[in-house]
Amino acid sequence: MGFVNQQWFDRPNSIVRARGDLGFEQRRNELPVTASDGAVFTPIASGGMISPQPYVVAVGSRLVRFGKGPLTPDAAGGDWWLEYDEYKKVERFADARGVSVPFMVRELCCVMPEWNDMTMVLQARVMQPLIAYRGLGAPVTARGKIVFDAKVGEELGVMQLLVPGLSVGDVRRDALFVTGYGFLPHEASTLGYVPKNPV
Repeated sequence: MGFVNQQWFDRPNSIVRARGDLGFEQRRNELPVTASDGAVFTPIASGGMISPQPYVVAVGSRLVRFGKGPLTPDAAGGDWWLEYDEYKKVERFADARGVSVPFMVRELCCVMPEWNDMTMVLQARVMQPLIAYRGLGAPVTARGKIVFDAKVGEELGVMQLLVPGLSVGDVRRDALFVTGYGFLPHEASTLGYVPKNPV
């Protein structure tokens, strides 16, 4: 079976990106990141996933993505997504901890603030089957020190997706239909954020 994003999945850099290995991500890895204790590091691994596995995202699947606003035709163009059931796990855990969902996504999926400000959330339906990598978030390390731990995400079993090719307009147009979106304050993805008008 061919997938609309097959040629992007088949590229060697796809598995490299999924694993967060040095090489394809070298340029990004040179950017300094700030650990939770305020220390600044240059990471030697970008995180990625622990043991990413090929995975078919079926037609009709609901996907959720956090990204940077404003809403444009390219807003759904990132390759990193959560399936809706995985997103709901994150949401439940955020509610139990009394923190915002974007912060919980950042913690569970090991997303450094320097990589994504998470000021927009998108939901989309899959219109054609996609081939992806699926796995648990891997820790971000720098000079042998863990900057962003993946332990909580592993305990909860929150799986994320890397769907190569969704940054390409034609693939995105053929494969995804954005069904909803919302904007979030920048501080929502940081610890201690409390909504001004909790629901």
